[in-house]
Amino acid sequence: MGAAGGRRSGYDGGDGGPPVIVWAFFNLLERFLQVGPVSRQNKPHDKPIKIRHIILDVLTPNVPADMIGPNIRQNRLRRLRKQSGINYLKNPRTVLAFIMEYLGFLEGSPGGEIASVAYEKLGKITFMVDGVMVREFIATKW
Repeated sequence: MGAAGGRRSGYDGGDGGPPVIVWAFFNLLERFLQVGPVSRQNKPHDKPIKIRHIILDVLTPNVPADMIGPNIRQNRLRRLRKQSGINYLKNPRTVLAFIMEYLGFLEGSPGGEIASVAYEKLGKITFMVDGVMVREFIATKW
């Protein structure tokens, strides 16, 4: 997770919008809600698909504990990597906080009406780290 060697990262933002990785998740969700779990279609069409419950469980990688960085934002982790010389992996709580922050951004942003189409078809999202619930977000009550 993250960029190395000067490459751009999906966690980087741009043009005042959320980072690329957020749009990738949203586009995946939106496509699933429109056409379901099928291969590429010639003409995408809106199917009456709804998701009652999504569980996003961020798992700690199976590496020595001292390779997991502290729960800090990406730019601070980049600095820590540079200062220590250790290529820390992102802390799963940092990844989850990032996801929760930007899903909220999509919902309440000036362009959030784009995201609201997907949220209308979504019941709730449960956010977890290693199987332990951190927060639930209720998008729609059916």
